[in-house]
Amino acid sequence: MPEYKLAADTRVLQKILLQVFFACLTGIVASAPALGGEMREFMLAGSCLTCHGDGSPNAAGIPDLSGSDAAIIIDALKKFRSGELESTVMQRLARGYSDKEITLIAAWLAERRPP
Repeated sequence: MPEYKLAADTRVLQKILLQVFFACLTGIVASAPALGGEMREFMLAGSCLTCHGDGSPNAAGIPDLSGSDAAIIIDALKKFRSGELESTVMQRLARGYSDKEITLIAAWLAERRPP
C-alpha cells in the first residue's frame, strides 16, 4: 500500500473518531443542562470543528468558521434546521439544537481565532 494512501486513511479514521467523541460529548451536555460557561459552549461547538475549524485547507469547500460573525452562524443554523438551506449533514445536526444552543455555538465559534 502506498504511504500516502495509508496517511489519508489514517486522517479519515481520526476524523471519524473525533466525530464519535464529540457526538458523545454533545449527549453529555444535553443531559447536563447545569453545565455552564465556556465548557458548555465548547462541548456544543466542538463537533463543528471536525469539519469547520481545524484551519487546514478543505477540498470539499467546507468553510472554517473560526472568527465568523455570530449572527451569520445563527442565521445559517436556523435555516438549516428549518430546511430553508439544504445540506445532508447540516440539516440533521441543526435539528438537534435549541435556539439557545445555537446562540452558544455561534458565540463560541465567533470568539475563536483562525489558526
